[in-house]
Amino acid sequence: MRKLVAILVLLVVSWLIYRQYKKEEDPDLAAVYRYAISNVKQISKIKIDYRLMDPDILLEKENDYWMLNNQFRVRPDAVENLLRAVQTIELQYIPTEAAKKNMIRDLATTGTKVEMYDYQDQLIKSYFIGGNTPDERGTFVIMEGSQSPSVATLKGLEGSLRPYFIMPENEWRDRTVFAEDYNALEEVMVEYIDQPFSSFSIRRQPHGFKVFPVSDRINLSGRIERSGAVESYLQDYKKVSAEAVVNDRALAAQLEEQRPFARITVRKKGAEEYQATFYPLLPDDFEEQKNNIERYHILDNQGNLFLVQHRLFGKLFVDLDNFFSN
Repeated sequence: MRKLVAILVLLVVSWLIYRQYKKEEDPDLAAVYRYAISNVKQISKIKIDYRLMDPDILLEKENDYWMLNNQFRVRPDAVENLLRAVQTIELQYIPTEAAKKNMIRDLATTGTKVEMYDYQDQLIKSYFIGGNTPDERGTFVIMEGSQSPSVATLKGLEGSLRPYFIMPENEWRDRTVFAEDYNALEEVMVEYIDQPFSSFSIRRQPHGFKVFPVSDRINLSGRIERSGAVESYLQDYKKVSAEAVVNDRALAAQLEEQRPFARITVRKKGAEEYQATFYPLLPDDFEEQKNNIERYHILDNQGNLFLVQHRLFGKLFVDLDNFFSN
């Protein structure tokens, strides 16, 4: 009896040792399908390596915003959507062995590599985003170093993952034109190229802001400023964004040869001057529609070219008389 017990103990110990060995030798099958990062606040850098598009994307956290390819700010909603996808991506199903071969081939040729790093520049997770399933309800995904692809989607949703991760560089860029802190403003000058008498400058004075004409031929003596008009106008610069960032150097060169509609210059404490020049997007029947301009191109002094809507920016195009009651 003792001999039998000793043999059973030996077998159990041997089995436990074998299990531990296999656990160290084989990958954790569950881990290769755990794509989500629950705490996205630990992510400080995301690299997206496109196979079929240039340039690749590098997103890096700086203070309370993200930078794109060390040049531009990232569009806030784009990075929010990306982080939400990173946090909620989950396994939809594991394909059959026969289907895996085609998926691995697809991921190897067209897959987009996504790498996420923490604040110590340590890699948190890396996987490849491939094509979609024929019904467009899921996306091929494989963890880097794995031979176990799967179909993944977002928790609670069905559909492609690709729009969250794969966009041209321009689509990642922040479209904000003006985002001004009222307390930091020193001057806002609005110049109408063909209407100099309507142009004005708002400058900070010891006891608040004051409006001045741009033309030295205008005399404001005896005129009374409307209470709160200046303060209300400057609040309109708090957040105004473009419809799109335009990547067209030829168009920018053409615009520079044209006569603009207006130019807005913003000066702030401790910051470089920002200047945006507006060129109306003229309809074919311009003579009939010249008072109904819907869009403008903006060229700024930082080399950006934006497309903007009049319904958002029109509130900035007031004239000098707007600030006076008589």
